[in-house]
Amino acid sequence: FSHQHLVNDVFGFGIQNYDELKEVMDSAPSKVVLSINGHEHVDFAHKYDGRWFYSLMSGTNMFMGTKHPSKGKYTEEYMKSLPCIHQVAPYSKTQYGIFTLDEKGARVAKTEGEFVGKSPLEWGYPEGERFLPYVTEKYFEF
Repeated sequence: FSHQHLVNDVFGFGIQNYDELKEVMDSAPSKVVLSINGHEHVDFAHKYDGRWFYSLMSGTNMFMGTKHPSKGKYTEEYMKSLPCIHQVAPYSKTQYGIFTLDEKGARVAKTEGEFVGKSPLEWGYPEGERFLPYVTEKYFEF
């Protein structure tokens, strides 16, 4: 488990010393088969160097950045209390991952949720259809 993604070349901002970490993982008595991280604000999995790397989405919102076009959707008073709220698409429910392990792999269960207000897609956010307000079910076969 880690906060930051362990492979730098997926999003371009993971850890910088993956090659060193790979050596440690390869030499471990028990093979590392799944790495789970947060930080990315997106539910995303890929296999790299024979291992699963899974980004568990942010628990509360999809971060869309300073160019997010949602300014004006909140009152001025509300914006004073949460000055960065216009940079996110909040979820209706806090998101989390429930994992079940068996001898062949790991499963993360689907959660429920929706965006409060418009979704990233409705705001015109690039690739907005990729961003969901819930965790999707996945199975990682080892």
